[in-house]
Amino acid sequence: MGGRHKKFTRKEKSKVKLKTKKTVLTKAQNVTDTSFKVRKIVLKEQLKSAVLNEPQTRRNLSVKELLSRLRHYNSSMQKSSLVGLQELVTQHSEEILGLHLSELIEGTARLILDQENDVRKGALKLLNVVLTQVPESRVMPFFNVLLSYLNCGMTHIHVSIQDDSLAMLDTLLEATPLLVSANADTVLCNFLDMISSLKPGSSSERTLTMNLNSRFTSVAWRMKVLHQLKGLLSALVEYKKHQDRKHSGCLAHPSENTACLRDSWTWKEDSELHIPVYNHHYRDTCYLPNVFSVGNSSDESSSEDKHLKKYVKVLIPLLIETWREVALGQVCKSSNNEVSYSLLSLEAAEVLKCVLEVIQLLCELLTSEVTEFITAHRKDFGYLFFHGFPYSCSQRHEEGVKVRNDMRKQKECLNKDPRCLSQNLAICHLFYCFYDDHNMDVELSSLMLKYVKGSMRNWKEQDDRKQLMQVLRHLLQCPKCWGCHGTNLRKVLDSTVAHYKKTHDQDLFEILSGLSLTAGLTHLYRYASFQEWMESLPDLLCSPTVPATTVEILGKLACQNNPLFCKILCQKLPDILS
Repeated sequence: MGGRHKKFTRKEKSKVKLKTKKTVLTKAQNVTDTSFKVRKIVLKEQLKSAVLNEPQTRRNLSVKELLSRLRHYNSSMQKSSLVGLQELVTQHSEEILGLHLSELIEGTARLILDQENDVRKGALKLLNVVLTQVPESRVMPFFNVLLSYLNCGMTHIHVSIQDDSLAMLDTLLEATPLLVSANADTVLCNFLDMISSLKPGSSSERTLTMNLNSRFTSVAWRMKVLHQLKGLLSALVEYKKHQDRKHSGCLAHPSENTACLRDSWTWKEDSELHIPVYNHHYRDTCYLPNVFSVGNSSDESSSEDKHLKKYVKVLIPLLIETWREVALGQVCKSSNNEVSYSLLSLEAAEVLKCVLEVIQLLCELLTSEVTEFITAHRKDFGYLFFHGFPYSCSQRHEEGVKVRNDMRKQKECLNKDPRCLSQNLAICHLFYCFYDDHNMDVELSSLMLKYVKGSMRNWKEQDDRKQLMQVLRHLLQCPKCWGCHGTNLRKVLDSTVAHYKKTHDQDLFEILSGLSLTAGLTHLYRYASFQEWMESLPDLLCSPTVPATTVEILGKLACQNNPLFCKILCQKLPDILS
């Protein structure tokens, strides 16, 4: 062992060795050095001075910054930017909307299709704030953008986005009803797709769909869709009336606020009085949706009417089926000592009211095709709607059931009126529209006339005023009704005149004046109540303020040389001029 070790040692010593640097350690190598150096970082964006008097939010964010954040991928960033924009639009509406209206409309409408529910709700709030502070003439250039996103939302595969698109339509109907009505053709078909689908192998016939994967029941979802459809049809009816008044050049509706329309003028002896004699409609905004299209306007209007007729042919069977599904399970016959009636649940009463109001609006739109429409569906209406008249609502039927928040207000309104007055009056109106010859069902016609007389005696509900006016207008101004129910209609006329003397209601005045202007109702002048009303008409011109529509109606009576009216007018002429 020893010899081998010595031999190895000599071998190692004989090798060439390289010199290495000797490392000298510092004395305090374990001490940490805490000194540091500082260097300025200069950003060019921070050197830009803020624009003086530029509107900013509480977080010092401008409009451009908030608009850019609307396209951010983070939903919380989008929600905060929507809140900031709503703050700026509320506080600086003229400046913000004057410069950034197009960006606001496009950015807000795009978020209606967002996957996040909170983002869609915030976008709807901002859109409502923007549209309520801008006139329709300024929204018109950007309305196609709103319409495109609305159609995308109504045809979306997610029911929640469809639900919010209905809220967007409600906002547009409140802020821009004329623009929505002018483009109603592109929106109406979407309602059919939301509650129905095409039958296999058919290009026009449809069947109702079921919502199994939705938080809404099928009936609740249909009612939500039909309620918005009713709002769109109401706006379309008002739009048609507005267009007819423009084309005829008659006086505008008293509710229209135009700068050149005044109902009364004050005469002063010491100053000149300037009264415009030109048509005030010439100053209105002219809407030309098809100005660059090929073809004349008459062809376009006729195509719109044809489109509406096709739409009604598809929609009416769906409305009938909607009521049939509810009526078969929730309508039961009941009776008391006086009369038998159909007892409805709260849900059935709501469905009946919505379906009837939609049908009434369709009849009002199809003025020239009402006869064809009535003939096609008379049998279904007689069995499903008229057969169960009158209806009443059961308050005990759904006690203890948890009601949805979106339907609670409507059901509370039904609880206040368990007699279903609005539904019954709507059925009376449709019955007299469907059956001009009341001899087809004298018993049912007499029952409905008796119900109308009872409604006139107990007329207190303001919500059903419109329905009652429609029934009275059709009953009193129809010569065939006077031929079938002359004695009973005289009592209705007496009640109408008596109620007008108490309230001086303008709608009742138009109904009664329509009777005096109808050529086939001259026998009404034999009734004492109608004579007293005619004799009181010149007194209206002695009041300090006279509505323009009243002057127009009285002028027509004078032009027709109505003997009773002209006689009293000549006697009252000194009082009128004084």
